[in-house]
Amino acid sequence: MKRALFPTLAVLLGMAVALLAAEWALRTFDLGPLSRAPAPMAVDPDLIFHQHDPDPVVGYTMRPGKEGKMQNLPTRINQHGCRGDEPTGEGPLVVALGDSITFGAGVHEAQAFPALVAGELARRERPVRMLGCGVSGYNLEQMMARYDRDLAPLAPSLILLNLFADDLSPAYVLQDRSFTSWLRFRSALFRAVERSKLWPGTGNRPVPSWARDQREYGQAMLERLTTFIRRHRADGTQFLAITHPLLGTPLHGTAGPLEQLVMLAAKEGVPVLRMRPVYAEATDGDILSLSINPGGKDPHPNPGGHRLIAEQIVNAIVDGDLLDPTNRPPSAPIADRALPDEPAV
Repeated sequence: MKRALFPTLAVLLGMAVALLAAEWALRTFDLGPLSRAPAPMAVDPDLIFHQHDPDPVVGYTMRPGKEGKMQNLPTRINQHGCRGDEPTGEGPLVVALGDSITFGAGVHEAQAFPALVAGELARRERPVRMLGCGVSGYNLEQMMARYDRDLAPLAPSLILLNLFADDLSPAYVLQDRSFTSWLRFRSALFRAVERSKLWPGTGNRPVPSWARDQREYGQAMLERLTTFIRRHRADGTQFLAITHPLLGTPLHGTAGPLEQLVMLAAKEGVPVLRMRPVYAEATDGDILSLSINPGGKDPHPNPGGHRLIAEQIVNAIVDGDLLDPTNRPPSAPIADRALPDEPAV
């Protein structure tokens, strides 16, 4: 018995050392596609700000009225479940939909582009009431479902539709109470394996039951977006789309979905701001320098990146008179095709 114990312990120790070495390597070196798995992060490890199980429609939301620290930064969630102040005062209402980039992950509230846009428009004597409603990990389906349920009754004048390369992918399981989620937010190795062909399950972006595969899911989302834009334009709401690049080298296969979204927006007459060329011009091609963590290829922009985003949005709003209630494009007919009436996640 004792003779078998030592070899077993030696094997287990060797496996532990190998796993630790792999974890260290993924966090330290550029190992190509493997190192593209995001470094371990803790958006909200104790679920203080994110509310999950009680929301069957969009999977999770931000907890209204919550204040505290998230990612070591002071964070306030207003009564509409969006970061920042309540939308009081004068001026038309602007709603920014998106994910953690729109939320302002890694930067202070006042440094995030929704706050910067509101501040600059006020300086130009075009005051607005701003709601920066980005939620970490949201995809396009969650953005639209959350807007229709919680924000459309506020009758905003303008929707800032912030798009990222994975918005046509199934909804992201950001975090829950499972051991899998605990690992996902703490281990680069686990995230690399989960995103590879080695992982036996559906990973953290499971395809919903009504879609055969991710491609069918993405096509359904493109059709829903067409309906979404047309329906809310008919209600008098204007749109401005902004595409946010992955800071660093684009991932294989991510340019296509984002380009599909751009083409759809253009077809519907929605102005589109592409941030990648703006970043490239501002940094002489070194767009990674605008990341909050350039060494880790973090996709979230730093305060300088948010300033560039805000400048582009403000110029587009002013130059296009997007807040002028008389400047409304003609409404296109809403698509007839019925899509599956399923929860977002």
